[in-house]
Amino acid sequence: RQLEYDVPSWWSDYIAYGLNQPKPFGSTNGSSAGKGGEAEGKEEEDGESAECTFELLEAEAGAPHPKPRYEHGSLCVGTKAFIIGGRSGGRYLNDCWCFDLKRGSWAQKQWREVDQSNNTILPPLAAASYLHLSSFKCVVVGGHTKPDDRTEDLKVYKVDLQTMEVEKCNAFGDDIPTARGGHASALIRSQVFVFGGEETNTRKLAGDLHVYDLHSSTWSRVEAKGTPPCARSGHSCTVVGDKYVVIFGGGSVSRCFNDVHVLDTQSMEWFEAELVPFSSEDGEAGSKKAGGDGLSCEFQPRAGHASVLLKGCQWCVVGGGNNTSACTDGHVLDLSSLESGAKVIRFKSLGELGEETCLSCEGASLVETSSNGNKALAFGGYNGKYLDRFLCMTLGPEEEEEEEEEEEEEGVLEDGASDGKATGGKGGAEEDTSPESGSEAAQDQGGLWGMITSFF
Repeated sequence: RQLEYDVPSWWSDYIAYGLNQPKPFGSTNGSSAGKGGEAEGKEEEDGESAECTFELLEAEAGAPHPKPRYEHGSLCVGTKAFIIGGRSGGRYLNDCWCFDLKRGSWAQKQWREVDQSNNTILPPLAAASYLHLSSFKCVVVGGHTKPDDRTEDLKVYKVDLQTMEVEKCNAFGDDIPTARGGHASALIRSQVFVFGGEETNTRKLAGDLHVYDLHSSTWSRVEAKGTPPCARSGHSCTVVGDKYVVIFGGGSVSRCFNDVHVLDTQSMEWFEAELVPFSSEDGEAGSKKAGGDGLSCEFQPRAGHASVLLKGCQWCVVGGGNNTSACTDGHVLDLSSLESGAKVIRFKSLGELGEETCLSCEGASLVETSSNGNKALAFGGYNGKYLDRFLCMTLGPEEEEEEEEEEEEEGVLEDGASDGKATGGKGGAEEDTSPESGSEAAQDQGGLWGMITSFF
């Protein structure tokens, strides 16, 4: 975004040098794509790496499917996976696609506009937050959009992906946050916690914490105890035990982070967790903090990465980029220690993800699917080109899935759990079949740390 001010012609200059030329951002040693579209993380003898496999999900050749994109939203409910909006080639998208995991086919869904109070159509949004409520219902918080649709304050919408209706939520209170994208949001019971992001109208990074109550439609600014994370955008967020909001990474054009901050929502207090690798000798972790000398080379600072919480406490962080290079690896953070009151988080490496996956990039989506919580669906992203690859990611050895696989008649995924998980994204589409909105490539802002710095 800073380039928009300093070098207005940066995008056209980059295109002149060959935007669509294949140019890998990093090496593909370690895990790599194998036959049949599978990639398997290499489990080292030292026990410091985690096992992960990928399987490409492809629809019938020539069938309709979502166009390549990044910073979109995703949601999985049962056997239905949804991809919503995002950005591609400088355009904001506002389409909604549904993938049937049983049939292996995509279908575009059209938003339904109802002439009722507060019912609306979402503007095209990217880098918003999608939070699952129940069944096919979710909450959309904020997001960047084209200039004509921008507002001063942060908007919240309730979306029903079954009826395809959208409700704009009321906003009361004296501390309504400014409009922003690239923030992190978490839902605990009826409260939506929102931290950081990049303000849409000023492009300033935010470091504030707000809470939106879905019952009273009221915003409040929280001055939590402890030391909060510094202002940032492009960070990830998850919830542990309906009590802890966990923030990882993020950054700005000039700096990225690999720190972990935890908000105890009962005491309303921040603390920074110590991020340490597993040790192979006795299970004891090391002693270096994330971002400290020596560890940054193992767990690179990053923003624009994808993340998903699997198996209840295993937080997978993959891809992203920083001011030096793209991050083509992944890691698994074990958050189970938080529930016992510990302030140490151990992690294992997934190794290099390989160019063949859609996770060696920025702005991809990653959302849980499966009844036992060890599978996730990944779509899209940006690695010098806009991607439309759709994969199933499985954490852990395949033996854990044998019982479920025997019950399947076909396909690579079993019926998902009745509740879905969501990732940052956007919603809203018109009845028009065109999924695009906006026109200038210069509007394609945010999230390209690795590409921009390597080019200039």
